[in-house]
Amino acid sequence: MPEDDKKGSSAAPPQAGLVNWEAAAFTPEGIAPEWVEAVRAVPRARFLPSRIWPFDTASGRHVFVDRDVDPVRWQRAAEANVPVTVQWDDGRHDGEDGGVVPSSSASMPSLVLEMLADLGVRPGMTALEIGTGTGWNAGLLAHRLGSVAVTTVEVDAGVAERARRALKDTGLTPRVVTGDGSAGWRWWDRRGRPGVGRFGLTVTRERTTPWLDSPDRPVPVTAV
Repeated sequence: MPEDDKKGSSAAPPQAGLVNWEAAAFTPEGIAPEWVEAVRAVPRARFLPSRIWPFDTASGRHVFVDRDVDPVRWQRAAEANVPVTVQWDDGRHDGEDGGVVPSSSASMPSLVLEMLADLGVRPGMTALEIGTGTGWNAGLLAHRLGSVAVTTVEVDAGVAERARRALKDTGLTPRVVTGDGSAGWRWWDRRGRPGVGRFGLTVTRERTTPWLDSPDRPVPVTAV
């Protein structure tokens, strides 16, 4: 994945205890060819805040990385094929050691691209995403389908606003709605939106959602 920020080449020494994220760098090789251009044009790093907790699969722990302290290590972590937590406990916790429950994260890039390939979107379709998170997934969809074709719903107002800013800074303007998307496609329909061609669920299912499991749902769905 191309770097979006070359600043900080004379960074301070890496923070103690961090793994070698560079060895886990994500590249577009092996992903569905129709998504390669979007991945290159919309790098995940643009959607991550300064303070992140990438997951080290070897040790099974989250590791705190601060861009202001070590921008080179931050960039490598942002580009690694690992999930990255960006918020703990609905924003109530901000310590370096992390909190109890990751409440907002950027999924492993290979998983995101696998999910998008399974979704089967193509130009001319519209897409509804429940769970905006960092906004990266919505950005990839908007690059491929056009911003006007993508609506994404996020229940956390702060998370939604950060995603809006990141998308705008990347030159993309999908509709980012702050609200509860648990009603799924009915939420979309009640607001008079055009028929949705694909539906993506990128949240933890904390409650019963009969529409998701129903064979009568009107659109294909991909969930993580």
